[in-house]
Amino acid sequence: MTATRELTDEKADTTQVTPVMVVVDDEEAILASLRSLFRRAGYSTHAFQRGPDALDFISRVPADVIISDLRMPVMTGVEFLDRASGINPQAVRIILSGYEDKAVVMDALSRSLAHHYVLKPWEDGVLRELIHHALEQLAGQRRSRLTEILGSVASLPAPPRMHARVHEVLARDGSSVADIAHEIAKSPPIVAKLLRVANSVYYSSRKSITSVHDAVFFIGTEYVAGLVAAIEAFHGFSCITRPEFAAEIDRLWNAAVSRSAIAKRIAEQWHGCASPEAVYVAALLQDIGQAALLCFDPEKYAAFRAGRGVLHGMDGNAECAHFGISHDAMGAALLDSWNFPPDIVAGVSMHHKRTGGTAMPQILQIADILERGNSDYPHDPAVDELVEQWRERIMNGTGAAR
Repeated sequence: MTATRELTDEKADTTQVTPVMVVVDDEEAILASLRSLFRRAGYSTHAFQRGPDALDFISRVPADVIISDLRMPVMTGVEFLDRASGINPQAVRIILSGYEDKAVVMDALSRSLAHHYVLKPWEDGVLRELIHHALEQLAGQRRSRLTEILGSVASLPAPPRMHARVHEVLARDGSSVADIAHEIAKSPPIVAKLLRVANSVYYSSRKSITSVHDAVFFIGTEYVAGLVAAIEAFHGFSCITRPEFAAEIDRLWNAAVSRSAIAKRIAEQWHGCASPEAVYVAALLQDIGQAALLCFDPEKYAAFRAGRGVLHGMDGNAECAHFGISHDAMGAALLDSWNFPPDIVAGVSMHHKRTGGTAMPQILQIADILERGNSDYPHDPAVDELVEQWRERIMNGTGAAR
């Protein structure tokens, strides 16, 4: 199957969060004015008087809009935008400066360090409209890129089928663990991975699990359908990629199993989490976009991994520069094309972004940090204070979920 269905605006909106704006100007009055203007417009605005401080921020939190003055101490606006364009290439970059800097502005625009130039003093309505239009164009470009990649992969895996059949069994009155096990047993590849998961350290079984019935009982009927869907998805990519890249799919799968076990424990204890099962599925599938990028261009993917190393791995800003799209957006588009529920699609889309205090992406990010053992990946800084709290509650000395 080749998935080519373009995301509609309505669907795309389910995966979007409050736009992140970064403003850099050495004049506090300018920063205060822009903070006030864009807070009312619904942006998450972060203001800095020094370029290095802003660069540190966008290396951790990808920005949608970057506005910079040109004349600043420590680091000029041109120097800042030059480095910012490398760190956060997908952001809309705007120069805000006086008329006397026109020659410098034209040079920066010609080098694509910035996309727009706004003259001081600006008109609030004009600046708001410029940014709104620029973000709409950027969203359209991203949707086009997603459609291009989805349509260019020679043979994307088919949407998970077994998981739909398991759901059908679960929906029947009087269905039992034996009925579910009987359905799953029809697929030997799924059986093999299901038993492997059930016997893994993350589920801490006291005895060896050798039957599908015992695996379903141990994992839980409320979670098994989502696990089956993830097994099908990763197995599908293993089948269509070249043998030398199968180990990378397996690495992604092992990390997914570890992360999802942690996310499951957190979700079950998280006050107000309406669906721990959905969080579990999202944690399993949040990096499925990496598998899609691997199949889209294996050599490009291998070069990217080699250049960054396994420990640093995939980073949304660097991915956008290398592939033209990030793995979280890629994964959300793929799951949307497979008709996964909107909350799971949104969770996958947001697992490296600002969470807006929403439970699912916060849990996904905490579980990701705990599974990796570091917080180097882009994430919402708001979850940092929660990580140690949850580490103490659900982790043991080896890093496995209790």
